[in-house]
Amino acid sequence: MSLKIKILCIAFGLLIVYAAIHGAINRLIFIPGFIYLEQREAEKNLNRPLEALKNELAHLSALAQDWGAWDETYEFMRSESPAYRSSNLEPLATYEVNRLNLLVLADTMGRVMWKKTLDLETKKDIRLSDIPDAVLPSGHPFFFEERPGSIRETRSVAGFIATSRGPMMVATRPILTGTRQGPVRGTLTMGRFLTPDLVQDLSVQTDVPFSVVVPGPGDTADLPELAELVKGSKDRSVDTSDERTLYLYGVVRDIGQRPLFLVKASMGREILGKGLETLRYSMISVVAAGFLLLFLIIFILHSTILNPLSTLARHAQTVEETGNLSARLNFQRQDEIGLLARRFDNMLSRLSEVRSELLDQSYYAGLAGIASDILHHSGNVLMPMAQKITTLRELCESVPRRNFHTCLEELEHGVTDPERERSLKRFLHLSSLEIGKTFDRAADLLDDLERHSREIEQVMGGLERYSRAGKTTRNLMPAELVDEARSRLPEHVRRLCHVRMHPGVHTLPPVNAEPLVLSQILVALISHSLAFSGESAEQNMEIRGGASPGDPAGKIRITLLTHGVHLGADRMKTLFERHSGVDTTHSYQASLHWCSNVVSAMGGELTVSDDDAGIAFHLDLPRGGDA
Repeated sequence: MSLKIKILCIAFGLLIVYAAIHGAINRLIFIPGFIYLEQREAEKNLNRPLEALKNELAHLSALAQDWGAWDETYEFMRSESPAYRSSNLEPLATYEVNRLNLLVLADTMGRVMWKKTLDLETKKDIRLSDIPDAVLPSGHPFFFEERPGSIRETRSVAGFIATSRGPMMVATRPILTGTRQGPVRGTLTMGRFLTPDLVQDLSVQTDVPFSVVVPGPGDTADLPELAELVKGSKDRSVDTSDERTLYLYGVVRDIGQRPLFLVKASMGREILGKGLETLRYSMISVVAAGFLLLFLIIFILHSTILNPLSTLARHAQTVEETGNLSARLNFQRQDEIGLLARRFDNMLSRLSEVRSELLDQSYYAGLAGIASDILHHSGNVLMPMAQKITTLRELCESVPRRNFHTCLEELEHGVTDPERERSLKRFLHLSSLEIGKTFDRAADLLDDLERHSREIEQVMGGLERYSRAGKTTRNLMPAELVDEARSRLPEHVRRLCHVRMHPGVHTLPPVNAEPLVLSQILVALISHSLAFSGESAEQNMEIRGGASPGDPAGKIRITLLTHGVHLGADRMKTLFERHSGVDTTHSYQASLHWCSNVVSAMGGELTVSDDDAGIAFHLDLPRGGDA
């Protein structure tokens, strides 16, 4: 049976069930629900302005804490620095930016060292009789009595107070050092009036229209519940006398927990009105049936289509992340999704076979490329060898052997002319010197030829080992691989490149790779690092080891860092291309392009980075036992 028919049959059955239960629905059971929702929404709408006031008070408290735990404020309480007063306390910008109407600093004896009350609208100072100008009395909320022997004071006050100009939110914090250490040198108080502009801003933020009401003696006559709020016996009240609007009242207490003012919010009664309208037109059953049918269809689609498709998607994602092509779904379903899952399993099987073939081809192609590059560099060695052999032959032919023998024969038979005898002996002396110089030059050429022949012998020996080596990987210790690579370095590379292995390499777990190929790749990386510097100066290289960062398979990273050598950004982009432009004529090693291919075929990755320390090759290899 197809998936479409299944869904249609299930939907038809659900419609029959819906028709059976539709007659049992009574519209009266929904009214309490709408009323409950209306009450819940009313509580939320009342909570929003109350929470907004709390948040505003919290921001003011945090600002007071920042000023109180400030080294400059701490020093001002000791020295009464005029510079601090002129730069922080007196400027109008301090109060405008922070929206402050009040700023008071008092020492530990209650003496007011600074007090400023400002009307931000008129930019003029005002006087509040509620706050003393000279000394704060004991027990005043802005005054903390110092505790004997205390080194740190954590007490603070934040809340609302009544003033002659209306309610004000205030925050008092102890004055401490920048690290919030004592002893306390006084208190810092900041205040902000609950102005209509502030209330309007909070109304916009909360999306709830509300106002601040300071009830008078006759304001509670029409609504007895407000009297309970004013007395403090209740915290909230809802006025439901209006059919279109709910009026919500919440009491806000001052620092002494006495009722100070009321927050009055309004809310339209759309919830209950909509519910009554729905009941009047008998549409509630249709809406409920539609939602129920939608829910059931979604549930069925999830169980029959979405859930299996999600399983298939997760399986595909797992294969993508891990590269494990051997995982199978093995769905036993007979519908379209089961057929898709089986096709997907067959595709993975074919991909696994193709990937295995491509990895083998990439591996051997990389080895062939390495051998081709080495043979190319060997040809570069053979060419100067041929030139030196020709030069050696020319030196041998330049020796005046025939004249030398003629002179010796003439001296052996005797020379009657003394002048002739001296000339012949002088000729023999000069010829001997010239022959000696010729022999010295010939010896130098022979030394060069011997060195080149050893290099060719080493290269050919490596190629012969490549020809006999198959693709066999095993567990190898990274430290042993590095030692093997260092022993295989050409003489001129060992002379110019000083390789130091970090002790952390000895603690690395084994990696899974082909030993001969990997050691040759390490030799190539060291030689290329030397080639980047021009092979004209000594270089210091450090080999480090650790876990490959961000790799879920847990590969091992071997890093070859060459200090002081850098490459340009353009050169870095083409470094692993087949024709990268890197001059390695005298390195006798494979190109980075083929090295990267071989490393990828072994399940690893070869990358390069260039930072302040120098250029670094990163060789990420699978842990031992993974392959």
